[in-house]
Amino acid sequence: MDQAVIIEEGSPYQYQGAYRRNVLTPDIENCYLKQNLPVRRQSLQAYQQTKRRSSQDDHVQQSNLQEKLLRQRRRCVSNPSLLSALPIKETHRQSTAHKLVDFLKPSKSETINNNAKNTKKKQSTVIQQVFSRLNQKRQPSIHPKYMVYTALLSHVAKEFMQTISLTSVAIKDGIEYHDIFTGSEMVDCLVTILKVQDRNLGLLVGRALGQQNLFHHVTYDYKLKDLDNEYYQFNNDGTTVTNGVFTVLTDCYSPTCTRKTPCYSISCPRMKQRKNILRNSDQEQLNDRALWRYSVPLDIVMETNDREKKRQECIYELVYTEQDFNSDLQYVKEHWIQPIMTTDVIPAERRQQFIIDVFWNLAEIEQISSSLSKALTIRQDKHSVIPCIGDIMIAHVKQFEPFVRYGAHQIIGKHRFELEKKINPKFQEFADRIERRPESRRLELNGYLTKPTSRLGRYNLLLSSIHEVTPKDHQDYVDIPVAMDMVTQFLVQLNYQVGLSDNAFHLQQLSSKILPCKGVDLDLLNPKRQLVMRGKMKRSKSSTHLQLFLFDHAFIVCKIKFNQQMEYYKLYQKPIHIKHLNADIPTVYEPSCLFPITFKNTCTNDQTITLFTSTDSVRKLWLDKIKQLQQQ
Repeated sequence: MDQAVIIEEGSPYQYQGAYRRNVLTPDIENCYLKQNLPVRRQSLQAYQQTKRRSSQDDHVQQSNLQEKLLRQRRRCVSNPSLLSALPIKETHRQSTAHKLVDFLKPSKSETINNNAKNTKKKQSTVIQQVFSRLNQKRQPSIHPKYMVYTALLSHVAKEFMQTISLTSVAIKDGIEYHDIFTGSEMVDCLVTILKVQDRNLGLLVGRALGQQNLFHHVTYDYKLKDLDNEYYQFNNDGTTVTNGVFTVLTDCYSPTCTRKTPCYSISCPRMKQRKNILRNSDQEQLNDRALWRYSVPLDIVMETNDREKKRQECIYELVYTEQDFNSDLQYVKEHWIQPIMTTDVIPAERRQQFIIDVFWNLAEIEQISSSLSKALTIRQDKHSVIPCIGDIMIAHVKQFEPFVRYGAHQIIGKHRFELEKKINPKFQEFADRIERRPESRRLELNGYLTKPTSRLGRYNLLLSSIHEVTPKDHQDYVDIPVAMDMVTQFLVQLNYQVGLSDNAFHLQQLSSKILPCKGVDLDLLNPKRQLVMRGKMKRSKSSTHLQLFLFDHAFIVCKIKFNQQMEYYKLYQKPIHIKHLNADIPTVYEPSCLFPITFKNTCTNDQTITLFTSTDSVRKLWLDKIKQLQQQ
C-alpha cells in the first residue's frame, strides 16, 4: 500500500509521520485503514516495549526509592532544620518513541492502568509526606462558620435572634412590657443582615417572619411597622419553627431570564417594578367603620363648628372601640370557653382548672365592658351631638379593679395555654382550627387574652384626645381628668402586680433552666429575690452570645445551650455578688462597631471579663441599673 495515500493531507493517521517510522505492525496498520479509525497508543510497538520494560524495572525503582527515603529520614532526625520535604525527581527515558507516546491522547483503559501505578508510588512516599508536613503551618479556613442565605427565612430568623438587642423594660400606654424591641430596631437589624439599603424590603422580610409567629406586637394589634414607638416581643413558647423561602430575594426560575432582559412574569424578582410591590397593608388593619360625620344628618354636620366636630369624632371613637372590645370578649366566650367546656379536647379531670388558669376573671371584665358600652350607646342614640361622656366614665371606671387582677395573672394563663398545646395534640388541632376561622380575624388566642390589659391603658389616650378639644367651660373639661386619674391609679397597681407576677414566673423558669453547678447556690426561689435585668452580650465581634442576668443579689454570666429546641444556661464563670461587682467602660480596647463593658469582682482580681453590647444605649442601661442597685 502506498504510504503517500496513507499520510495524505487531512488524514486522521498523520501523527508526526507515525507510519514512516514503522511504529505500527502491518496487520494493525491495515485494520486502522479499513475501519477509518484514529491510532490508539496501545497499538504502538514502542508502547508495548516500554510497558514490558517498566514492569521489570518497577521492583528495582521501588527499592531504590525506599532506600533514598530512609536516608532522608535519618538526616532529618539528626538535623531538625532539614525537616522540610525534599523533592525527588524521577528520570524517564526520552527516546523518540516515548515522545510519540506522550504526544498521543491517552485512552480510558490506559488512564486506569496509570492510576494503579500511581497508587503504588503514593504508598511509597508516605514517609516523605509525613516529614514534609512537619513544618507546614495550618491555614485558617476561609469559609465562615455560618453563611446567611437571605432568601431562606430560617437563616434570617436565626441571625436576627442572635443579633437583635432586647430592651428590658418599656412603657406603652401606661403599661410596662419586658424584653422588647422596636419596629425600627428590627428593620435596622434586617437591613444589615440582608446587606441592602431598602428599608421597605427589610419591612417585608420582617412581616414574613411575623407571619410565622417568630414575634408579635405587644398588644397583638399590628403587623411590623418601621416605627420607634411600636414594641414587639419574641414568642417564647419554644415551638416556633421559622421556615420558608422569600421569593423576592431569589433569582428567577425562567431559563430565558437575564439581568438585562427580565422575563415575562410580573412576579419576576429582576423586574424593576418590584420596588413598587410593597403594599400599604397598614390600611388593612384599620377599621372601615364610618366616622361620626357620616352617622348623622348632613344639616347637623353643617351646623356644627370645627372644634365640636373634632370632639364628636373623638367621642365616636371611644364608643365604637368599646363596642369592639366587648365583641372580642364575646368571641372568646363563644368560640373558646364554651367549646372547651362542652367537648373532650381537654380531659375532664383538668378541664375546669384549665379554664380558670387561662381565662381567669375574663367574665367579670366582659360584664364591665358590656355595661359601659351599653351606657355609651344609649347616649349616642339619644343625641346626634353627644353632650358629655365624663359622668358615664366616672361611674364605670370605679369598677375597673378586675382589670388589675386579670393583668397580674395573665402571664400564668399564657404559659398554661402554650403548655397544653405542647402536651395535648388534640387541643393543638382544636386551637389551629379555631384560629383559622373568619371570626378570629387571623388573630390567635393570645392576642385576645392581651386585650384587657391593653384596653385599660388605651382609655387615657382616648379620654385625653377628647379633653384636648373640649371647651374650658364644658362639664367634661372637669369630669374627664377625674376619670383619667382613676384609670392612672389602676395602671400603677396593674404594673406593680404584673411586675411581681412576671418576676416570680421568670425566676421559677430560670431556676429550672440554669444548670446546677457544684458549690453554687443562686437562691432564685427566695420570695424576696428580684430579676433586675437580663440580656445578651459577646466576648468579641465574631464570638457567640453570652446570656447575662442581673439579680438583686448577684450578677451571673451563662453560656446558651439547647436541648430538644429548649434553651438552657450553663454558668460561664462564678457569680459575682452585687456588692463586689464593678462595671465600667474600659479605657483601652480594640476599635470596633461594638461597645465594651468590663465586669470585675473586687474581691478576687483574677475574675475580670470584658463583654460587648451592640448599642451604646444598651451599655448605658446596664451601667445605670447596676449603679441604682448598688445604691439601694
